[in-house]
Amino acid sequence: MKYLILLLLFVSTCAHEVQSQDYSDLLQQILNDDHLKKYFHPKLENRNPYYLLPNKYINPEHGIFIDGIPVVMKDSSKIEGQNYIEITSFEKTNDNGELWLYYKIENISVLASFRKEKDNWDIKVKKIMQF
Repeated sequence: MKYLILLLLFVSTCAHEVQSQDYSDLLQQILNDDHLKKYFHPKLENRNPYYLLPNKYINPEHGIFIDGIPVVMKDSSKIEGQNYIEITSFEKTNDNGELWLYYKIENISVLASFRKEKDNWDIKVKKIMQF
């Protein structure tokens, strides 16, 4: 019985790990979208590193980058300036869904839709709204 419980805990942990990696890959692909690149300005000093507010969708141990610059998960109260990205909404049903991002320093909201196609995500940035 003790081994069964340990096995169930191990399987549960592994399933959670795969799911977190799945969303990290999804976010990475959205951040690589050509429509968004012009808003990130990686050559500006105040954009290095980029920050992502903690959330339940992305595992902080999985590396996410914007033009080779790391995206670091950090609480907004510990970030100097406004160079952070926030996931404001994430809705996923089976193999598709939508994700809203807010990039504070550029004051933009981004709506991306996604659909799982075999082993890859089909990503479409549907809206970029600048306020």
